[in-house]
Amino acid sequence: PDGQRASGIGTEIAYAGSVGALLAMHHFNTGNGTVIPELEGINNRCNIRLTTEVVDTASSGISAVQSLTSMLTRSPMSLSEPQPCAIFGSQVSAVTLRLASLAGAYDLPQVSSSAMDTALNNPVQYPTFARSHTDVAGFGEMSVSYLAENLGVKHAGLFVPNDSYGLSFQKHVLDAARYHGVEIIAVQYLETSEEDIIVNLRALKKTGFNYFI
Repeated sequence: PDGQRASGIGTEIAYAGSVGALLAMHHFNTGNGTVIPELEGINNRCNIRLTTEVVDTASSGISAVQSLTSMLTRSPMSLSEPQPCAIFGSQVSAVTLRLASLAGAYDLPQVSSSAMDTALNNPVQYPTFARSHTDVAGFGEMSVSYLAENLGVKHAGLFVPNDSYGLSFQKHVLDAARYHGVEIIAVQYLETSEEDIIVNLRALKKTGFNYFI
């Protein structure tokens, strides 16, 4: 996961994902079908047992690649520190893109529960990558289609961070808005400036709109 340097909900997502993965492996190893009925008694039918290591990359792509490289260069005969056979994570796309390149080169399956960059859809560049959710384009489409199709909204505001992720999300929301015939007024804010956030929230308030993404 990506941890200590991330803040707020980002940190919670990273650690919650790690806990979920640990629980899933425990259920597999013990044949516990409480969550997934098909796992009931699998420990008696399958002699494979899963082990894991949790690495806090601190949202650093370099740190993530260094950690994975160190694991991959271990002795294949080591029982206490085995080489990895799969990767879960990471949280943010910037780190995941670097990990996915290395994982693809070593034919390691990688699954992320939160990285949303559309670049990760490239099966040639990232052949072993998968995710358990939509990408940022799908997220933008779902946001607009819900407002338009479920609520009948034709005017909405968009509030996004002024960074690569926020601007990418804005593009996909505006594309979806044109398709659904929804007027979107987009406002960007700097996450590092509380004053900038307040000023831009006031700008959204002046639109008179009642629905926001």
